Amino acid sequence: MRHPRLPTPRLNVLISLLVAATVIVTLGVALWLFDATLRDTQARAQADRVTDIAQVVATRRDVARALQQRGDATAFAPDSDLQGDIDDLRRRLDVDFIVVMNHRGMRLTHPDRTRIGEHFQGGDEGPALEGEHYASRAQGTLGLSIRGFAPVVDDTGEVIGAVSVGVTLDTLGARLADNRQHVMLGIAVLMLLGTLGASWLARYIKRVLMGLEPHQIARLVEERQAILGSVHEGILAVDVDGRITLTNTAAHALLDQAGLDTPTLGTPITDYLPQSG
Repeated sequence: MRHPRLPTPRLNVLISLLVAATVIVTLGVALWLFDATLRDTQARAQADRVTDIAQVVATRRDVARALQQRGDATAFAPDSDLQGDIDDLRRRLDVDFIVVMNHRGMRLTHPDRTRIGEHFQGGDEGPALEGEHYASRAQGTLGLSIRGFAPVVDDTGEVIGAVSVGVTLDTLGARLADNRQHVMLGIAVLMLLGTLGASWLARYIKRVLMGLEPHQIARLVEERQAILGSVHEGILAVDVDGRITLTNTAAHALLDQAGLDTPTLGTPITDYLPQSG
């Protein structure tokens, strides 16, 4: 039982689909690479930013004074002046938390005031309490975050605590989403232009081929070869520039009888037959 033959897609449709698919895939890969690069760049930029903020906060006199009140319970009060000032600073700087901790890692400030007096979470505060400043990524009470650390020292240079400033990955993801929307809009416009360009290219090629489909062109070539092969007269055709473009079997035989080699297509007729006029 013969299966019905599926219709062959038209040439302009195939060209449009091929070019459009190429453009869309290329731009899709470019978007993925750009998004990955942007994510890494944003993470590094935020790490540098929160570390710089932590270093600045660590130099504040009110922070050092609060940490020097080691035996004073008011230092851990949720409504302390330091907590209020740090909260205002956190909102102005648009970070998720600024935590001041003493030399034992106990919080003096926190966005969630019920967490004040508890031990800092994350396990990455140790080097800061030993005098180092750095950035890290760890899980805390607010979630996974990029955090910067800086030590707080007294007038004698002794480390009396540390400051941690951080931005959660959820917040960073929201910021990336805003940037991604603009990029995706630009990619969508480029995809649309690419699709329109593919459609124009397909129409142009179709016009150059005089509206013929590939199978029609193949049939015309076969018919042309058959006709030329059946003609007994020798045919040697040249273009407007005088270059040989066609010879048939009869022409080959006649030229061979005349002692001439079969001409190479594209050879100037004046070079092959100097007396041809």
